[in-house]
Amino acid sequence: MRACPLCSIQAYTELLEMGVYGELTADGKVSLRDVNGSVTRLIDLVSNLIDIEQLESGNVPLNLSLVPARSLFEATIQAVSALAAGKNMHLEVDDGDVTFAADQGKMVQVLVNLASNAVKFSSQNTTIWLKAVKEGANAVLTVTDNGRVIPPDQLARVFDRFKQVNQSDSAERKGSGLGLSIFKSIVEQHNGKIGVTSKVGSGSTFWIQLPMTQQEHS
Repeated sequence: MRACPLCSIQAYTELLEMGVYGELTADGKVSLRDVNGSVTRLIDLVSNLIDIEQLESGNVPLNLSLVPARSLFEATIQAVSALAAGKNMHLEVDDGDVTFAADQGKMVQVLVNLASNAVKFSSQNTTIWLKAVKEGANAVLTVTDNGRVIPPDQLARVFDRFKQVNQSDSAERKGSGLGLSIFKSIVEQHNGKIGVTSKVGSGSTFWIQLPMTQQEHS
């Protein structure tokens, strides 16, 4: 099991919070919830680091199949629709009738997280666009929002480990700064590329370029 010592600590703090070892004061319960939150974030951080190391070492094989972009977008919308509805946001899809070779589960993970970030960092009553097109021998998937613009000097670094575009993001959203780094590793394992464009008035577009066909990975 990942991060076993941390999981053990979390188990004991949860028992304490449940009152198994006696009642806590109101202040004690608040402090214990803070401890639990910190332990959870540490477990997530360690798990994410393990994920990145395994992806970069090639120890996580791809389960390749022909995947319609439509199925990826449908799974993505299902996963983020409640979050979007909470901000009265719309999700628009253009799948371009594109089909390509990929690990469907891993690509859904990438798209769900990109779409979730788009919703989180966009204003209410706006639209998120999911689009797929064929460009030569590649499929290109994009997630576009009308949200906060990424400064030009940050564009090349948003996929770096522990990078937060805004320093307040880590505190406000409890992020580790590893999410985009993990997605980059997944895309590169598909022999693909990932990037972002951003400008005032147009929001941000995260794009994924993947070969239409893939060689089996060992």
